[in-house]
Amino acid sequence: MEIEKEYFALLERIVKGAEYLENPLIKPEDYAKGMRLYNELCKRVLEYRGMTS
Repeated sequence: MEIEKEYFALLERIVKGAEYLENPLIKPEDYAKGMRLYNELCKRVLEYRGMTS
């Protein structure tokens, strides 16, 4: 149950991150930092999926 909560929390963060990254007015360095975090969160979700499949 706890893993499921963490999984869905990660998905929410990914969606919020994607919305943030869509903003054309953010600075390039903020975009780069955001993409690094976004990619890391996506990797973690894929790891969770691998554990539950």
